[in-house]
Amino acid sequence: MEQNENIENTENRNENQRDTQQEAAEQIVLDAEEALGKAAEDEPEVADKEEKGEENMSRRERKKKAAHEVEEMTEKLEQMGKKLAEVQDKYVRTYSEYENYRKRTSV
Repeated sequence: MEQNENIENTENRNENQRDTQQEAAEQIVLDAEEALGKAAEDEPEVADKEEKGEENMSRRERKKKAAHEVEEMTEKLEQMGKKLAEVQDKYVRTYSEYENYRKRTSV
């Protein structure tokens, strides 16, 4: 009898914890959606200002700006390529270690 009560109490506590965690997660999602909504509302104003600013720029300035953006993107691409190579190398090494372990333990 006492064991059943302890089990019920434990189950109730676990259920309460799950509810609390779920409520916290839902609140985080709501906060994030609200923040994204505010950012989206502000975004058109920024885009309008950029378009107006670009209209006033000369052709040479637009080319210079585009070249700068291309350089930035190229640098980011190179960095991501290096990161990908590192991750692939790490994967291959981990896989090799696992295969060696498997071979050693299966004999």
